[in-house]
Amino acid sequence: MLLVDVHAHMDFEDFDKDLDQVLQRAEQAGIKAIINNTTKIATIEKAIKLAKKYPILKIALGLHPQYIKDMTKKQIQETLKLIKTLPAIAIGEIGLDYHYHKDNKEQQIEVFQKILDIAKERKLPVIIHSWDAAKDVFLTLEPYKTLKVIIHCFQGRKSQVKEGIE
Repeated sequence: MLLVDVHAHMDFEDFDKDLDQVLQRAEQAGIKAIINNTTKIATIEKAIKLAKKYPILKIALGLHPQYIKDMTKKQIQETLKLIKTLPAIAIGEIGLDYHYHKDNKEQQIEVFQKILDIAKERKLPVIIHSWDAAKDVFLTLEPYKTLKVIIHCFQGRKSQVKEGIE
């Protein structure tokens, strides 16, 4: 059986002290790959370093919606450029978060669409964060039906799960 963790943040400070042991235990348990989802420029840089050191780690490039509000247009553009050009096996963690971040919905959707365009162009799967935003996530995804999608952090109704599958 091929075991892959499709959503981890091994670049988070929580793992700084014992990352070697964590990854060793994962390999001993039969995990063949861990997709390390990045969330902002700082985690992208760290994830690249970690992937070079640990072959089990694979990179998903992303910009988490919680960080968009506090970024300048230039910072967003720099992050999009990295997502567009750096080697990766997926695009993530991306999406919409209305649970804590309701005041910048339009900005989140705009950035989400730009990243989905990159994923489509690069023919990479996407790992999506959807917190209290299922309706807008599905509306935004509508033109991207050819993308392979993993939705994580989903709070929605059963009917929305069916909609997502379709």
